[in-house]
Amino acid sequence: MATALFFLAIVHTFLSSRFKAWSHRLQEEHSRKVELGRAPDGSSSIGAGILHFLGEMEVIFGWWAVALGVAMVGARGWDTFIHHVTERNFTEPVFVVVVMALAASRPILVAADAVIARVARLFGNSVSVWWLTIMSLGPVLGSFITEPTTMTISALLLSRRVFSLPVSSRFRYATLGLLFVNVSVGGTLTPFAAPPILVLAHTWHWDLAYTLGAFGWKALLGIAIANTAYALIHRRELHAVEAEHRLQQLRRKVQADFIPREEAADAVGVALGIADIEVRFLDTVRERAATMKERLRRAAQESSVHEGAVTDELIDQTLDERFEEVAAQELAKSVPGLLPAGTGVEVVDPAWDEREDPVAWWVTVVHGSFLVWTVTTAQYSAMFVGGLLLFLGFASVTGQYQNRTDLKPPLLVGFFLAGLVVHGGLQGWWIAPLLAALTELPLMLGATVLTAFNDNAAITYLSSLVPDFSPRL
Repeated sequence: MATALFFLAIVHTFLSSRFKAWSHRLQEEHSRKVELGRAPDGSSSIGAGILHFLGEMEVIFGWWAVALGVAMVGARGWDTFIHHVTERNFTEPVFVVVVMALAASRPILVAADAVIARVARLFGNSVSVWWLTIMSLGPVLGSFITEPTTMTISALLLSRRVFSLPVSSRFRYATLGLLFVNVSVGGTLTPFAAPPILVLAHTWHWDLAYTLGAFGWKALLGIAIANTAYALIHRRELHAVEAEHRLQQLRRKVQADFIPREEAADAVGVALGIADIEVRFLDTVRERAATMKERLRRAAQESSVHEGAVTDELIDQTLDERFEEVAAQELAKSVPGLLPAGTGVEVVDPAWDEREDPVAWWVTVVHGSFLVWTVTTAQYSAMFVGGLLLFLGFASVTGQYQNRTDLKPPLLVGFFLAGLVVHGGLQGWWIAPLLAALTELPLMLGATVLTAFNDNAAITYLSSLVPDFSPRL
């Protein structure tokens, strides 16, 4: 019965995108009902919410673990279920929750972003250098700040530095495909950052020295070879957008130096207090802030940065872009109903990469210390969970440097791994003889095929259930 439920969970993972598609369809139907007055304003479809929940990849194994619990209680009683769960080791899932929460904090993200930017500038600051640095250094950081975190940083940097340029769809897809692979293998330098290795490290006694020697240097070599090959294949396209890349850098410098986001927000706030809501609101806001924009324009024109490619037209354009962006954000907070339809501005906590205020060095050091503590005490959940509670308190005290702590992504990943642990403890009877009967090549090919359709951690966890695996296997 447990194995049947486990295979149903695997089938469910194949259907996750279908559940989300059904969810979107139901929500669209409900939205039409709201427009026609047949459903309350502001309401949402409960059925769509349930289907979306069932389509979340990280929830699937946890959901079927609940089904397993019901089946076990029905077949063997409550005591058997309690015994099964309490005999499982949930240290790794809890560790993943903690380390992902720490690594996704703004000081860590800003520090990692700054490291990549400094290396890129050190080697020439061209678009080719930026591309190579993001694709090489970004994935390697995944071995220290977790793969989801470094994926976020790398994707955002690619979006700002490369994909904002007029590059082809072919190059964009090639870059994303390579980034997925690089991040996946770049997390193998350490035993604590990538879930597929984390679920094996304790069982097979893998430490930092082992992962570096067995996988790490090979991953670095593979990333270097792949990136070099891609850079050579697309070298003409990268060279063609170099002039536009330089112009974008100048525009960013003008915005950062002469119209900081915070100063623009203050100007819009003053305008909001004066504008007459009964007339054209956005036009009124723009008029009231014109004085500030003119002052900033004069400062930019008189600055030493105003030379060469930095024309008056460029200054006007960058100032207008920044002002319109901040005005829309401030209006969304104050009077969202007055924004034009389709503006698409959400009232959320500012993203870590959109804030321009610096993070104090000592805050970054403390965050790094929490990460080190978590990794050092990785086998003792009481220690690193206590560290997480202290971290949340520290983040609250230093709120001016932080963004809102979002625990949902790490909790979902932890829930997935915990569900895997609950299921896995009952699968050894068939998976051990099956995998042990395979030789190296069929095992490698089978894992390669399966990982294209299923989660890497789920597949490697199954191998941890085989007690007599040789090192080669």
